[in-house]
Amino acid sequence: MKIKIKDLPKFDVIDYLKTEKDIAGYLSAVLEDRDPALFVAAIGDIARAKVIKL
Repeated sequence: MKIKIKDLPKFDVIDYLKTEKDIAGYLSAVLEDRDPALFVAAIGDIARAKVIKL
């Protein structure tokens, strides 16, 4: 049986950015990739995670 993409559960990284340690680990992993676009996206993810916590 094939799984369709539309049937996969929604994934949003901010669901996993609960603590400062989570955020630091995420940002460290992104920085290892040395991709400026990925870095900018990660900063946006982190900002969204911070806003949701408020």
